[in-house]
Amino acid sequence: MQKKASIFEKCVRLFVFLLPWQTVYIYQEVFVDGVKIQSLTKGFFLTELFLWLCFFMFMYSYAKRIHKHIAEIHFKLTHERIFFLGILMFILYIMATNLWAQDKEISIQNDLHILEGLLFFVMIFFSSLDKKKLATWFVGGATLASLLGVGQYIFQSTFSSTMLGLSAYPVFERGVSVVSSEHFGRWIRAYGPFAHPNVFGGYLFISLLITFFLFLSFDHIKNKKLYIFLCISTFLQLTAFFFTFSRSAWLSLLIFVVGWTFLNKKIQRGVWYGLFYVGVLSFVFFPLIWVRLFGGSTYEVNSMHYRTVGYREAFQVVHEHPFVGVGAGNYVIELFKRDTTRSPFSLELVHDVPLLFVAELGIVGLFFFLMILWSGLRLCFMTFSKSGKALCFLLIFSSSPLWLFDHYLYSSYVGILFSSLFGLLFCFLPTYYAQLKVEDIKTT
Repeated sequence: MQKKASIFEKCVRLFVFLLPWQTVYIYQEVFVDGVKIQSLTKGFFLTELFLWLCFFMFMYSYAKRIHKHIAEIHFKLTHERIFFLGILMFILYIMATNLWAQDKEISIQNDLHILEGLLFFVMIFFSSLDKKKLATWFVGGATLASLLGVGQYIFQSTFSSTMLGLSAYPVFERGVSVVSSEHFGRWIRAYGPFAHPNVFGGYLFISLLITFFLFLSFDHIKNKKLYIFLCISTFLQLTAFFFTFSRSAWLSLLIFVVGWTFLNKKIQRGVWYGLFYVGVLSFVFFPLIWVRLFGGSTYEVNSMHYRTVGYREAFQVVHEHPFVGVGAGNYVIELFKRDTTRSPFSLELVHDVPLLFVAELGIVGLFFFLMILWSGLRLCFMTFSKSGKALCFLLIFSSSPLWLFDHYLYSSYVGILFSSLFGLLFCFLPTYYAQLKVEDIKTT
């Protein structure tokens, strides 16, 4: 039994390490007027294979544990079972949306991704894995991804690799995410191993939070190797994070730093170092930041225009399909059906997770999801201290720009896994935070 548990833990560590790498087998692509519609691409990620392998090992060990103590189990409605019931009802509902979805294959694929995100959350939440070691492996994966992102920006070049799941993004090609101005030209943003810089920014926001709490969790003198690794990793992550030029990710990190300072009444030494470094980068690249924040170019104006139009169209879809939506993954298909003559570049998902969620799954889907959220928070809040609850709300509030101003946390496989990671942070960090000594926090 010990050997199986060890293999399971190693597989989960490998999974979180490989999570950023988008190696995928694509079996169907959709093109409109020669332009690929990314949200309608059908494929199977390599990390999905690792995830299902981990989950089956988890279920095997969990079933053996249940069988061993089956005589002690009393069937009554506990908070945990209400949580599981909410997950089950939500899964059954999203599967039912296939009945009215126009593209049933894309709907099934999105259903599978949501199911995988929920299974990942349940697997980590109810397993006895060493969370600190798991977090270290996650940070290791983020370090390699950051190194790639920094290289992309410095050399203003990307390359494609089928094995690594990387695509090339020529800086002068239409549709590539850049910071552009008539004065200094086009500068490609750091993509890392992801399909968009905003996704990379969200991933690095999570990894920076995990890295920060890892810094607080060990003795820097006794474990110098880990300390050096985390210092190098933080430097690379912050650099890549800056070069994503993701406004939503920047805002999320800013909210967390301000909120953390308010909670602890003091800024840690390491945070000061990070702020100083970001300040230096901001001074050097100030013209790019100005354009990115205040829209001083045609590219930024067009970007904001498409977003505004997207919000209006999403509200129209919700108005026409309020209760059950258009089906998981079928939002873009609904847009194309409404106007088959539109430009393929305008066939975009609305940059707002709640709005896209309701458009595809309806008010009924939102109800089931809120049921999961309510029961999950209630389950966790039973063990949270006052400071732990405050940190939980800070995590929710600081992550809000990511799901209010973008869609990937719901619309993509890797984004759904990020959402599960956020859920795990909400569950574990407040409890861990309450266990930290105040003196340790204030002197780190």
